[in-house]
Amino acid sequence: MTRINGEPVGTPLPESLWHGFFVFTTLRLEAGEPLWFAEHLERLRRHARALGIAFPGFEALEREVEHYCRPRADLLLRLAVAPEGYASSARPFAPPPSPPTPAG
Repeated sequence: MTRINGEPVGTPLPESLWHGFFVFTTLRLEAGEPLWFAEHLERLRRHARALGIAFPGFEALEREVEHYCRPRADLLLRLAVAPEGYASSARPFAPPPSPPTPAG
């Protein structure tokens, strides 16, 4: 699922939002609950300000994240803020497999 400025999009994101001038954070949702959410948003705000990118506001990004919390799933969520607006994209999260235990 991908969204731009709060609206679902069925096509790939514009290149400028993922490969242009933007700031982003990736956060983990565990059973639909974002981990360290306030810290992620504050860092995103500081980085946008440092680069002169308008920050859409905590409320807009909180609503965006709430959209992904509804399924109560384990997800990796990427939030990006660019001069064109903000975008999000999520994918299922699965921890990496544990390394095999050495015999003996």
